[in-house]
Amino acid sequence: MAKKNPERIHEIMERKVESLTPEAELHDAVRVLLKRGYSGAPVTKSDGTLLGMFSEHDSIKVLADAVYDDWPPGAVADHMTTEIDALDPDDSLSVAVKRFSESRHRSLPVVSGGKVVGLLGRGMLMRALDRMLDRGGPKTTYDLMASMR
Repeated sequence: MAKKNPERIHEIMERKVESLTPEAELHDAVRVLLKRGYSGAPVTKSDGTLLGMFSEHDSIKVLADAVYDDWPPGAVADHMTTEIDALDPDDSLSVAVKRFSESRHRSLPVVSGGKVVGLLGRGMLMRALDRMLDRGGPKTTYDLMASMR
């Protein structure tokens, strides 16, 4: 029997997410992004509550300052993005398609009850959509959106 096409974010998200604390030192946060291959890491309280995201976008200026001057003052909390567009694990893939196509974000936190439960990157979503096509899934955007309702 052919595997069913994924329909919800929780079916394709990364579950083992390395979060940052707001007090984390900037050089440690940059190294987490580089080591894990993240385009952004969630910044959370100790209980997992989402506070923001520290992204490649945020870290470029931090790194440039470090290279040409010195590490900027402050911790991750002083340089993170706080206006976050999070996904719910039960959102359909079409919600993720819409969010990624309408924003510059390369990854979005997946949040349930205010706590980070996963991370979804554009690449993960692209691979899931490509697998749907390989399994004889929808061939048009209209078909894709209709299949996810």
